[in-house]
Amino acid sequence: MGLTVCPHDGGQQLDFRLPEKTEKTWDLSAAVDALGGPDFARLLLVAFNQLVEVNHLVIIRIDRDLVPHLIATESHGLDPVARQAGERYTKLHLYHADPNMNTILQHPLAPEKPLVTQLLTDAIADPQYRLEVFEKSNIVERVSIINQRNGRWFMVNIYRDRSVGVFNDTELARITREAGLVSSLAAQHLFMMAREDWSVATQPPLILLENTLRAIGGNLSRREVEVCARALLGMTSEATGLDLAIKQTTVTTHRKRAYGKLNISTTNELFALCLGHSLKTGNT
Repeated sequence: MGLTVCPHDGGQQLDFRLPEKTEKTWDLSAAVDALGGPDFARLLLVAFNQLVEVNHLVIIRIDRDLVPHLIATESHGLDPVARQAGERYTKLHLYHADPNMNTILQHPLAPEKPLVTQLLTDAIADPQYRLEVFEKSNIVERVSIINQRNGRWFMVNIYRDRSVGVFNDTELARITREAGLVSSLAAQHLFMMAREDWSVATQPPLILLENTLRAIGGNLSRREVEVCARALLGMTSEATGLDLAIKQTTVTTHRKRAYGKLNISTTNELFALCLGHSLKTGNT
């Protein structure tokens, strides 16, 4: 098993060596028939349970301002646990503490294959996020399948509660193996049910990021704003230098000066700072 640690709050990006065979069946025909309709999430959850035991499922799309929107939720049993947790996640703006948002931010281009991430409840550092989304719902683990189509990011999250326990390596391998199919179905479902909303790319334009950076204070210079905006889009120092026609070392200098003025040290902190400003001003 290979495992790469994501930069925030215990999030982990998974890259498992998959078994050649699995004894589990995987029949998605009912979910395919329900694409674009209200039963898709329920039938996708049913299909997932042919591979691994899953208690809850949530489908989320990310808009151009990097704000998540609930598309569908489903839970086993009568209690709408997934819907309630999802509503707290969006309405309380707890997504700013979600490692998945930083994963998306750091991948400005479509990945070659879906990103599969793992988040254990006990590893979440942000207390409000951990309490409101996970502990109140008795959730111990989330696995996310994250992908984009034509610049539009979305994710399919599956959850386990304490009655079942965390996924083991074999189960994670099964999920990873089927991630491409799941993300393709989710993308088609989103397109069929929300064509208008699904027509706007997730990636915020540079001008929006630059305006936000100017508004948060710190007395940033023009170049510092330009460099930081490109960092938020996931551009490397080399790519930023080529885009702005300046040396890579100059890019690094501008970024360090800007971070010093803002009293931060990482791009993740810069993202949180900009998102916090947007929430306060109502721009999201």
